[in-house]
Amino acid sequence: MSLKISVNQVDGFEESSTNAGCYLSLDGDFIDVITPITSCSDSLSEISTEGLLRLILKNMRSGSVFGSVAIQASKLKIGTYWLPLFNDIDDDFINNVPVNVETPRLEITVISDSLENTPATVVSSMKNDIRLEHLQREYEEALKRAEERDMENLQKIKELADGQIALQIENNRLNSLVAERNLQITYLNERLTKASIESYEADYVKQKEMCGELTNELENAHEKIEKLDEELRMYKEMNKSLNLNKVNACQIHEEENQKLQQQVIGLKQKVFEMQKSEKKMSEKLESDLIRQIKDLDEKLEQSEKSNHDLHSEIIDLKNEISNQEKVLNDLKCHTEGSKTDRPIIRDDRARSPRNIRRKDSIDQSLEEYHAGHGIKNNFIKFNRGVYEFGNRKVNVSLKNGSIICRVGGGYIQIDDFLKIYSHSLINSQKKTINPRGQSTSPIRSIKSFSFLEMPSGKQTPLVDPFPDNESLLTYSCDSEEDKKRAANKNPR
Repeated sequence: MSLKISVNQVDGFEESSTNAGCYLSLDGDFIDVITPITSCSDSLSEISTEGLLRLILKNMRSGSVFGSVAIQASKLKIGTYWLPLFNDIDDDFINNVPVNVETPRLEITVISDSLENTPATVVSSMKNDIRLEHLQREYEEALKRAEERDMENLQKIKELADGQIALQIENNRLNSLVAERNLQITYLNERLTKASIESYEADYVKQKEMCGELTNELENAHEKIEKLDEELRMYKEMNKSLNLNKVNACQIHEEENQKLQQQVIGLKQKVFEMQKSEKKMSEKLESDLIRQIKDLDEKLEQSEKSNHDLHSEIIDLKNEISNQEKVLNDLKCHTEGSKTDRPIIRDDRARSPRNIRRKDSIDQSLEEYHAGHGIKNNFIKFNRGVYEFGNRKVNVSLKNGSIICRVGGGYIQIDDFLKIYSHSLINSQKKTINPRGQSTSPIRSIKSFSFLEMPSGKQTPLVDPFPDNESLLTYSCDSEEDKKRAANKNPR
């Protein structure tokens, strides 16, 4: 009795089952290979009911094994059901057909040979032929689509190659621009080096003089060493002559010899100390030169930075001078005009160049610090690095990106400074405001009397040396008594 078996589908693999094929063997003898594995395929392979049946699922392209299963042919059941697949081909035997099978698994159909010649079997074979032709046409169409896809891929590869060539040309152009910029940077560095040579010349002359002095000291040391060497040779000759003479006073000569040897040892020690001091002097000279060079570099950098800031301040001062000249010209025009009808010249202090100073790195750091902490900036700038905080004069500088404040003789961080002096700032602000909330400025107190009646006399406009937002001109009244007093004080 024989059975016929077909493989319908596989389940539980990431790779596509269209590339899979199932090898059938009975007791180690190859029977058939089923490919492709599809549910619509009705191809059957005839096997005996006796022996060990092994099904091996492989990738028909790469040859890798997906899995395998082995079962006695007599244990197979008629019908369609799942068989489990195992990774180890040496440990894939099962005794019976399981009811529930987990992935990975293989679906097979087993029919008996006695049912082969039935009408349903004949119809099934005819259907298989029709399906085979249909699959052949689908295969040809898929092959044609693959060729068209390959042509499109070749066209894309060509376009990518052209784009890569264009990118290479652009890269070469950019590299040439980088090389040109590097040459410009080198040229500017050489100019900067030439500009800094003059600042080094004076220091070089000073260092040269120091080197000359140290060289003279070294020459004197060498002369002393030579003298000591001559004395050593002389003592050696005296020792040698004493040994040759061999006088009777051996004990005296031995004592003299010991003294000479001690002197020789002392001279050698002096020579060693001189050489050691010479080495220390040379090392000290070298370290001093390196330190002075570093100091000069720092001074040069600071001078360049201060020069830049001074240049900016000069520009601001020139603008301020031009604005003040315009104001003076306006005042001259008003003084030459009518004495009775004189317009009041207003001044917007916010537009004054004195109050629009160019901000340096310290101003920016202070503003960023106060803005980051959400507090008011109470530092009033007098000069670069000099500020007023309340009634205190504070020197502010930057060190390694941190804001350092100097009050008196000590340096502290800005956090500690604000913790210490913020309370005194609040007290100083309370002292400068009177109980009615009016300013105690003497200029404003004088201007508060401008609404009083003016006595008769000549009125001359005076320029307020401290202009505010109210007015640039004030008026003084010269009464007759004031004129007499002035005449008595300044007789002609």
